[in-house]
Amino acid sequence: MLLDDLDNDDDDDDDFAALTAGLGDSNKNNSKKVLDTFQAGATYKQAKLFGTVRTFAVAPWSEDVKPKPILAASDNTGGVAKRLADTAFLQFGCSEKANIEVVSDVCTEEDVCEVVAKAVSKANADALVIEKSGAMIIYTVADSELGTFFEEECNRRGVQSLNALEPVLAVMERHFGLRRSLYSVDDEQALLGFELEGRTLFAVSDSSGESTRNLVMAALRQFPGAGVDVINVCSGVRSLEEVNCIVQEASDTESLVIFSFASPGMSRFMRQQCERAKVLYVDIYQPVLTALEKYLDYPPVGVPGGHDLRGDDSFFTKWQQVRVSH
Repeated sequence: MLLDDLDNDDDDDDDFAALTAGLGDSNKNNSKKVLDTFQAGATYKQAKLFGTVRTFAVAPWSEDVKPKPILAASDNTGGVAKRLADTAFLQFGCSEKANIEVVSDVCTEEDVCEVVAKAVSKANADALVIEKSGAMIIYTVADSELGTFFEEECNRRGVQSLNALEPVLAVMERHFGLRRSLYSVDDEQALLGFELEGRTLFAVSDSSGESTRNLVMAALRQFPGAGVDVINVCSGVRSLEEVNCIVQEASDTESLVIFSFASPGMSRFMRQQCERAKVLYVDIYQPVLTALEKYLDYPPVGVPGGHDLRGDDSFFTKWQQVRVSH
């Protein structure tokens, strides 16, 4: 589909300019642009463009995912990035197949270059040209400038990457009206924090909610003056009715909604309802699944828990035997 086909109005040129301008703060990186469709305020045209460039993996029915190396990098311990990578990989295969390595304390440009070089070194000698990029990097860094450098260095070296924390931090800055505080809190922010006590956030998930909660906590550490007292962790959310209830509550309390759904349909419905209610939100899971689908060249199952088959066998109680009359 041609980009001109996205709109037949007379102001095509203006529409195209608005489209490209809205595809992310950095127009240098096409890989980042397509994922911006998951962010709050993304337009219909962005979604249309995303649909034209989206990669859908196809695999033989009888084959399991072939594990590839993934680096979970962070300016802290790497626990949040690791947990997110672990849970996302379960949408493609069992945890035993995951090949995820933590790289912690990535705090300087030199550290970033070392991580990216490490990812490049993991390319197989007999890999195809399109696979020469080596490991994929899922990273969480609080410093936006370092995050931008990370992104640019990955692009320069041809390494697939995803900044999992930046979308949350960016929306929190917008929601709280505060700049992220990387190292200390100034007096003005501290005073504002006391004035704004009583704020809440919603961390929503179709599973346990642990990954979502951990990512929210990691992001909130950069906003000590935000006055957030409570995080409403809504786990096991699997109905549209509950999504509606969450969005209504968030609207009433002027709260931010941060969510992770394995189902693209549930994610879309949550984004749709938040947009209609003018509630700011962050979809932290679908961008990761989209990036992994392209990297692993394997489709996700799109169900809560993924390939985690360690649950109980209570489903036997729902089975029925129906006799067939002869």
